[in-house]
Amino acid sequence: MKTGYSRIMAGLIIAGISVTNVSYAESGMDSVFRRLGTFMSTPQFSLASTDTDNPVLDLAVSSIIVRYALEELEKPYVYGSTGPDSYDCSGLTYSVFAKAGISIPRVSADQGSSGKAVEKEMLMPGDLIFFDTRNSNDETDISVDTSDIISLFAPEQSPSAPAVFVPQKVTHVGIYVAEGKFIHASSGSEMKVVIADLGNKYYSQRYLFAKRYV
Repeated sequence: MKTGYSRIMAGLIIAGISVTNVSYAESGMDSVFRRLGTFMSTPQFSLASTDTDNPVLDLAVSSIIVRYALEELEKPYVYGSTGPDSYDCSGLTYSVFAKAGISIPRVSADQGSSGKAVEKEMLMPGDLIFFDTRNSNDETDISVDTSDIISLFAPEQSPSAPAVFVPQKVTHVGIYVAEGKFIHASSGSEMKVVIADLGNKYYSQRYLFAKRYV
């Protein structure tokens, strides 16, 4: 975990981060950055602070994580890659957190085994969200992010409806942004780093849990 001093230092560099692929308004983070900028101009934002449980300082680092992730939008998905020109899902999260000065495991399953558990209703910018993107409960099925082939039929209408899928195993990870949106390296039809909606049928059915590292 970062110390209060290093987290404040991280917060100070926010103004210097450039996001070229998406506007703050489009990402849903513009209001967060405005509030953070206002706070950073006050006397309370002091380099002498050693408060390691200050939620506003946590928000500063969380916002940095999101902004670094936004800079990677549109870069291609490549299995096993950790950047800087391409990523797989956990390669993106690993690299973005490393850039923010936070060490997390490389593999999505290990990333999900550490950190602080967070309820879905309490998600904050920068939280890692985990999914089971297999097509079935078969342990040998390791396919990921097939949102583009969701059945168009409701289960009761499908002539051969499969058994209800119960997410159990971490196979995919993304970074929560705000307003139900998250950034991830998609190996589905997009094959690139994109912003997706947590309310999407595919992701809502396969959501497992969230972890916080800030």
